Amino acid sequence: MNPGSMKKYAAPAILCAAAALALQRVAGNTGQGGVIFLFAGKGWALLYGIRDPMVSLKMPLLSVLMTFMDHEPRRLALAVNAALLLLFFSAYNLGCMKGGKFTGALYALAAVLASFLFPVPQDPEQVFFALLIGLYLNVDAAAGEKPGPLRSLLAGLALGGTLLMRSTLALFPLLRAALILRSDRPRRALLKEAAAFLLGSYILLAPWTMLNYRLSGGLNPLESGRVVSNLVTGVKGSVYTMEGDAMALAGLRPGESVVKWAALQVAREPGAYLAAVVRRLWQVFLMFPYLVLLAAAGLWYRRKKPDTPLAALAAYFLLAHCLLSIEKRYFYPLVYLLAFLAAGGGAALLGADGGKSSGGARAAYALFLPVLGFMLAVEGLAAAYPFRISGDRISGLEAALKEHPGRPWLLASLGQELAGSRRAEEGLAALRVAAARGGAKYSELVWIPLILDSPRPAGIRANFDREFSAPLFTGLRQLELGQEGDGAKSLVEAYEKWNSYANMLRGTPYERDKAILAELRLKNRSFQDRQLFEALLYWPPARRPVLMDRLEKVFPLSGRLSLLRFMSAPPRPRDLKALAGLAGEADVIDNAGADERRAAAEQLTRYLLPLKKTGGYGGVPGAVFALLGKAETGIELSTAAFDSGPVSAEELRLLAGQLTGGSPGAAPELYALRPASPLYLYLSLKKPEEAAAALLKNPGLLLACAGSYAAKGDARAGLLAAAALGSGTLTPDQLRRAALALQSAGQYREALAAADKLAAALPGDWRALNDRGVLHMLLGDKKKAGTDLARALELEPRAWQAMLNLAALRLGEGLPAEADGLYAAALRCPGLPAEVKDRLTAPRSKPVDLQNRPH
Repeated sequence: MNPGSMKKYAAPAILCAAAALALQRVAGNTGQGGVIFLFAGKGWALLYGIRDPMVSLKMPLLSVLMTFMDHEPRRLALAVNAALLLLFFSAYNLGCMKGGKFTGALYALAAVLASFLFPVPQDPEQVFFALLIGLYLNVDAAAGEKPGPLRSLLAGLALGGTLLMRSTLALFPLLRAALILRSDRPRRALLKEAAAFLLGSYILLAPWTMLNYRLSGGLNPLESGRVVSNLVTGVKGSVYTMEGDAMALAGLRPGESVVKWAALQVAREPGAYLAAVVRRLWQVFLMFPYLVLLAAAGLWYRRKKPDTPLAALAAYFLLAHCLLSIEKRYFYPLVYLLAFLAAGGGAALLGADGGKSSGGARAAYALFLPVLGFMLAVEGLAAAYPFRISGDRISGLEAALKEHPGRPWLLASLGQELAGSRRAEEGLAALRVAAARGGAKYSELVWIPLILDSPRPAGIRANFDREFSAPLFTGLRQLELGQEGDGAKSLVEAYEKWNSYANMLRGTPYERDKAILAELRLKNRSFQDRQLFEALLYWPPARRPVLMDRLEKVFPLSGRLSLLRFMSAPPRPRDLKALAGLAGEADVIDNAGADERRAAAEQLTRYLLPLKKTGGYGGVPGAVFALLGKAETGIELSTAAFDSGPVSAEELRLLAGQLTGGSPGAAPELYALRPASPLYLYLSLKKPEEAAAALLKNPGLLLACAGSYAAKGDARAGLLAAAALGSGTLTPDQLRRAALALQSAGQYREALAAADKLAAALPGDWRALNDRGVLHMLLGDKKKAGTDLARALELEPRAWQAMLNLAALRLGEGLPAEADGLYAAALRCPGLPAEVKDRLTAPRSKPVDLQNRPH
């Protein structure tokens, strides 16, 4: 039998062996995704249009894909097994395009054997990433068979698709384009192909870049912050990846640039950094020594006819990872690249790399195009996301629950957000409903209410004993119940579990790595400042003080936990002195969240307000003090002023200085930072009478006070708005706020005068015309109202507010058909709030409310 016949009959035998091994390979997959399930929440945020600053932490493809797994291990196992089998088939097809069916069989067998270098895959991300790389290699090989701009574009799209899973290959398109330009075909054709390839590689990142820009204001086409730990520990010289607070390890505060820090560190000691890179390269060799040697042998044997694109991809993949600290699982796709190089060498050795198999290109595109369709759907979600989110995360979750009532993930997430926003009782209620709806698989958070309500929390713990959360919540509840010994044991167990999980070295503990790990553990304070802090938020404020007093006997309270104790209940004067001291500590306040700063500012504000002998508040300047002599509303305005924006660390320190006397003369600085605060105005001027006089010259402050009255339905809002109108020239925004406040007070003619000024100041602004049209309606001038509202719709055809107002007008004029048409058009508007949609779709017994509220 000649060699050609041997290869002809050997190919099916090798394929059968590969298929048998492939089935054995996938048989043990249980679909345990570990923390990968947590990223499904990012996918749901994209699907439902819920604000989530952590959406950018991971590229979107896996996040959306995991939503289809719906936290079901069986679904995940099926998805991973399907991906593995497709990967093995893509290996076979790639080999067929490289050298015929015998070569394809060798590629398939090499891929299956290489997969055994890892345990049964528990990291779906790496399996899916390897599949996407395999699909790219297929499409790239198809482009090589018949070069042209269109095929190069498709190859670029296939490579760009890998970036939507992980950003590892972000710079490889430049290298691949350079290899295209090295071909010996006409230069003009090569330039077109390279340009098309680069366009395809990066065009898919455009919606993601826009999403990141709309969320953060910065240009970032990749993940936000995911690489920080690997970058910091890698620059410090660690071989292996570590878990922990990498920013603290680098000595950086939140918001500081870790890339700039890394560049400076490398510039100071380039030799030490390069030595660490070499150590990592050697460590990767030790992970897969035989496979690396076989791949090197394959390259050497095919040195006269090398597979340069594949070799370049393998080299790039290896070096890109070794520039940072490494972790074995991230090299899962590399074993397939090395296996292909080895298989190519084996095929050449057996003289089987000269032929080609027909249909390989068609199979490559048949595999890739459905995946490209899914990628484009994800791109659509990313592109629409910035325009779909509105308000904060809580309002987004509440709106999504109206569309999808009872969805356990939405309920569990809402419970978590409510607790984090100091609304523990509401949060626990949402978690109880989530638990009743079967939400345990989505989040262990649903077990928290059971522990907080139980007299025997240790008995519930077994139901969600995952990582360190179970002993953490159990220990806190035991402390609350007075079981201090058991509580201390549970909390120590939680800390030990957390320490092994959150301060972990993912590899061999070399001496240098151990020293970095020790430094990391010393600087990582997140057990107190994050885990304990976030757990305590689930306790209603009235229950926290006793619990935290007992907790302090187990763990010394960090500054952030001390802030939480002061936030939990109305503090005594001596407590406020301590709070002022904390507010002066830079590391405490700089690391505090917005809610903590606002709560601390409110507590300090109440202490700074003058007290009457009767125990009430008095002498407080504010719009009511100036115009009506009512002190109680001044207090409300003073504390509510902080809701107009996040409290800065500088403001809080100045407030603390005013309280303790540590920053004499800080009041003018406070007033300059937040001039709309009655408290700051009072502190700056020292005397209420002077504060009142200054208030009359401050239209912005008067309107802030008027807005507070209007929100409460108090007619005195009109008096304050009128005072603002008479205090000087108002900006367009101030004119609109004055008109709305006057309207809420029933002073329609005065409101119309303000609306006329607004319309004159902003000609062509549909909102101004809409507001004036509503006032004409309220005054009974239907003709002018119709003119203004119709003009508003001409300027902005999607203005649902103007549609509803004009519909109400037409209904009042006895034109129900025209009104129904406007209501139907409003229902098609993309920005229509859910609660308005509910009113429109419900049986209508009266016209929809006038929509002249500020939007």
